[in-house]
Amino acid sequence: MELRPARADEFDPFSTAVLNAFHRELTDAERTRYMKLHEPERSLAWFDEGRVVATSGLFTRTLTVPGGSVAVGAVTAVAVLPTHRRRGLLTAMMRRQLESIRDAGEPVAALWASEGAIYGRFGFGVAAQVAELRARRPAARLAAPPPPGRRPRSRSARRSRPPRPRARQPARRRRGCSRAGGASSR
Repeated sequence: MELRPARADEFDPFSTAVLNAFHRELTDAERTRYMKLHEPERSLAWFDEGRVVATSGLFTRTLTVPGGSVAVGAVTAVAVLPTHRRRGLLTAMMRRQLESIRDAGEPVAALWASEGAIYGRFGFGVAAQVAELRARRPAARLAAPPPPGRRPRSRSARRSRPPRPRARQPARRRRGCSRAGGASSR
């Protein structure tokens, strides 16, 4: 088996392995969107006889902190196919990714994990219990309906004061980086 960056021409098998681990298939719309973000030189993949069986990637981002912003290696696309789990592939990938973040001079490694308990052994921990996400309508959709008896809450329904006019917001907020600590660039 070989651990190495996945080249740009290996995007389809890389992304297929990621999504297979989460029991999903890559749509054309997702492929188009992700290709704009993908940084193949910062990806890692385990290849078993030429087949991608485990993946991880990094996005180059900035993170707002008190007093300014810092570079951050945003860990993403971490997946190991069920057929190759419990073999140390994840540990080897995470070590290489964290070394890469350090070598790039990025003082922060960030991860938004679907199973956060797995990553504590690599130094990751909970940064926030709650997040506010904004989506453009009408394209925004829930991946699955909410559980019976629960419904999504809209911030606008419980907002106590009107939002500031967009023109008065700081320029960096309009670019997607908030003044609030912990906000990440896109």
